[in-house]
Amino acid sequence: MQALTEISAVPAYNPSMLVAGFSGAMPSGLSLPSSGGGWMALASLVALHGVAFTLLFVCAPQLNMAQNAPVMNIEPIATLLLGWALLDQRLSTLQLIGGTVVVCGIVLLTYRKAS
Repeated sequence: MQALTEISAVPAYNPSMLVAGFSGAMPSGLSLPSSGGGWMALASLVALHGVAFTLLFVCAPQLNMAQNAPVMNIEPIATLLLGWALLDQRLSTLQLIGGTVVVCGIVLLTYRKAS
């Protein structure tokens, strides 16, 4: 019953989050931040995500996206590196191999288009 109260407090939850919450995939359920720091983190996440996507869609028409598309694939690598550097996350061997494959693919695509 507690999950229903939390969900009704914020009706804009993503449907996939609702399924995950009710199925038990998220054992702690869905809840709003309980501290000022949590609210600041959530607000920062929303603001930064909104600014990033706005910039992407404003700048995309001005760029030659067909030529610059391989660079867009660097996002997962940046996420891994920032998680490692800022959050002290450990990277698995599979993640390192995957990152190497992505970087090699970007280099090969960029090299092939340049020649």
